[in-house]
Formats: sequence, structure tokens, C-alpha cells
Amino acid sequence: MNNGIKNKPFEDRVSDFLRDLERGEGFVTVHREPGHLVKDLKVGVGKHAGLVYKKGAPSHVQMANQYYDRLMAHYRERGYEPYSYELVKPNFVATGERLGIVQDYYEEPSLAELRGYLLMGKEIKKGERKLQRELNDEEKETFRGRYVKDEDSGLRCEQFLKEPHNKDITLEQIMEVGREFYLDLDYLALPGKSDNVIVLGQGRGRNLERTGLAIIDY
Repeated sequence: MNNGIKNKPFEDRVSDFLRDLERGEGFVTVHREPGHLVKDLKVGVGKHAGLVYKKGAPSHVQMANQYYDRLMAHYRERGYEPYSYELVKPNFVATGERLGIVQDYYEEPSLAELRGYLLMGKEIKKGERKLQRELNDEEKETFRGRYVKDEDSGLRCEQFLKEPHNKDITLEQIMEVGREFYLDLDYLALPGKSDNVIVLGQGRGRNLERTGLAIIDY
């Protein structure tokens, strides 16, 4: 995305995106079950990259934003922010003419997806140590079927971990992020859904050492 488009106000980008949606252009349909109550997403491409249209009532996205606001108020009240993670608040606009919302779109995996993928890698290595040999493709596929939800989910995790700022992320780090995040939710008596929390990786918020998280649906 060039800087001119990226620096446009979010509402202007949404208006441009909706006009192209009406023409049937500027998007691809992506079936992404984990993390989205709306399964078939219209994901912006080209100048609309980074946006997604979701058909349906905006209440679930509004609730996700309320989670963000309540957590941020909790951090201010206690006097310190989380050690391992940092929340990023997705922009969204409820669309009047069409029943739905346009929201920031993140290609990264959910917390549940990434945790499962990293756990798969750990279990494969454990199996290889036990057998004292490398597992064959069929054996690895057995682990993949156990820990990875679908092929697209696995690809999201692979691409995420190939990014230079994410290549050193470990299962232990993601487990700690999840532990601290859910302790904060529990304190506020908020139910947690790790499928609805996108892991943005390191360097995506104000603090480069924390792992960025975005709550997208609830």
C-alpha cells in the first residue's frame, strides 16, 4: 500500500472500498473461520489492502472494541501495562446502506492458530528425539491434522514466522502472552476467545518488545 492511500482518513478509505464493492471489484472473498463470526470475508486488494467487509450486524465488533476500552481502563487504574503484550485497536465503520461493517484486516494468525502451530512443531521434535530419526511426511501430517485447523491456517502461521521481526517467537513466549492476557480478562470477568484475538507480532505497537494483539470479534 503506498503512503498516499495509507495516510488517507479511514472513513475515506472505507467509502472508496464500498464503492468498488458495489461494482464487484477491489476485493477477494476469503473463507476464514477461526476468529471471525462472519466466515466469508470480502478482503480488500490493491489500493484497498488492509480492509475487510463483513456482512451482518456490527454488535460483535462493537463488543470487541468495548473489550479494548475496558482493558485499557484497567491498565490505567492499576498503574502499569502488560509485560508481554500490547493491544492494538482495529478501526471499523458500520455501513448504513449495507448491513455490515468495514474493519482493519490483519492477515496474521489468531492466538489459537499460532499456539497450535508452534505446539505442533514442538511435538514433532519430541517425536523425532524419541524415534532418533526425522519423521516422514505422513507422520508429520498426522501432527498437522491434530494441531492445525486447516491448510490456510497453517500457511498464515508459516508466513507470520518467516517475517524478520517474528522469526524468534517461541511457543513459550506465545503461552506467556496468552496467560497474561487471559489473567487480565479474568480480572474483569470477561470471557476470552483465543480464535478472536489476532497476533500481530513484535514491533506493531508502541513498545517494540511486546507482542501486538488485536481483538477483532466477540
